[in-house]
Amino acid sequence: MTSLGNYRGRGKDRGTRVVLAHLFLAIATSYAAVDRKTDETARALEYYLAGMLAERQKICSGEFVVTGTKSARTPDRYQPELDYSGKLLIKCAFDGEQVRCDNLEPDYLLAVSQGKGPGAPEELRLKPIRANRKYIRTPTRAVAWLEPHRQDTILIARPPYIVGELLLLDVQALGMASWRDLIDGTRLEGMLARLQGYAWDRWVDGTDPAGVQLVFSMETATQLSETRYWLRPEQGFTPVRMVGRVRRRNPPDNEWQVITESQTAWQEISGVWLPVKFDMRHASGTEHRITAQIRWRSVNQPIDERRFDWHDFGPLDTTKVIDFTGPKPVMVQGLITP
Repeated sequence: MTSLGNYRGRGKDRGTRVVLAHLFLAIATSYAAVDRKTDETARALEYYLAGMLAERQKICSGEFVVTGTKSARTPDRYQPELDYSGKLLIKCAFDGEQVRCDNLEPDYLLAVSQGKGPGAPEELRLKPIRANRKYIRTPTRAVAWLEPHRQDTILIARPPYIVGELLLLDVQALGMASWRDLIDGTRLEGMLARLQGYAWDRWVDGTDPAGVQLVFSMETATQLSETRYWLRPEQGFTPVRMVGRVRRRNPPDNEWQVITESQTAWQEISGVWLPVKFDMRHASGTEHRITAQIRWRSVNQPIDERRFDWHDFGPLDTTKVIDFTGPKPVMVQGLITP
């Protein structure tokens, strides 16, 4: 078998990495159920992850609109069981590490537990509240416009500061993102570093016609955890499915419980593979579900720098703007009058 061992570090520019990826494609896709903990497995994983990163880095800038639905359902152990669904509408723009998301349907759910005394069943109510309406993150600033209908406050802090359950979508990371990654806007580089840095047991399975499976598993004293990613190397190394599941060690025959599952559809536009549909279910405590369509307005076109400045939010003169990036908070605008 031809060695892929020299692939690491070759070609620092994106074009070279993509060319190398395609040169090795015929070799790497022949890997089927490679034995775990082998050099071949490490090289195969390195190839697929490097190929995916190179392809996603072709998405340098863009503007898109996310529409769809979001829902939440309380666990069966809570009485009464509650169900909530609402619209999803987010306008996004990004340029490199600068991201702007305007959440135009900003209701999200705050789970409030209500106990009725000893022996009584615990109740949980879901209270829709208004979270961030607009959000900007750059390498040096995280800016959130908080509840403009009530508090009318803009906070400026250091990243990765986030207030509330706002979807800060990083399209490069869709298909690989966990629920927490999706909310926090974790970048793809961080996710790949996490996969390579943890003490995972890992292997590759190329026998599934739905896509090459990258499998990461970990065992602790109390449970087994496993995350599987389905990639399609022939379509720009796009991750089309992800399943994260756990199984308790006691009893040992306990069935796997799926915690997070997502499916992502991609389309090639102007030579770049872009996500166009996304579906995620996350069931750890309250069960969350997001079904979204992504409509692209521009790809790899210049973005006006003013989009990443809080003045572009359109605040009133009375809007309070507080800067927390220094040693002490500074009121930038909206001084309180007696």
